[in-house]
Amino acid sequence: MLESAEAHRAPETALLLRLIAQTGVRASEVRHFTVEAARQGYVDLIRDRQTRRVPLPEALARDLRDFASERGLTAGALFTDRRGNPMSRQSVRQRLKRLAGKARLPDAKVNATALRNHYAENYLSQSADIPALSARLGYLGISERFGYPVTSEAERAANLNSLYD
Repeated sequence: MLESAEAHRAPETALLLRLIAQTGVRASEVRHFTVEAARQGYVDLIRDRQTRRVPLPEALARDLRDFASERGLTAGALFTDRRGNPMSRQSVRQRLKRLAGKARLPDAKVNATALRNHYAENYLSQSADIPALSARLGYLGISERFGYPVTSEAERAANLNSLYD
């Protein structure tokens, strides 16, 4: 699918696809990825009064910075609509659906939820740390309910980079 986006000269959609697949973020959270976050290498997302830090794999952060530089972006949202507003959940869905059509794939296989599931499967194939995955995906309380061992943010970032090296 990534090859299809690149073949159809849709670098923004290819990067959007990579962002969701390599970080496990929700479509509604894409709007929070900014030039500043690409420079920092992470983004802090707040949901239900909980802050979740989403680290970016180094290669993805570099590509996001390059994308911003090519577009002349110095601050603000990386993914925007035609009017320059941060991309909405619906816009993310439309982009992925359009890409699915070009790649001749069913819509059900090309959506943010399927990409999140792909991320979770990859993560679990590298590490059986369910609480870390739960924290990374933004779910609350699994480690408290089930008593799984909890890893540090630095360990989770190291695991993330090993997934995409």
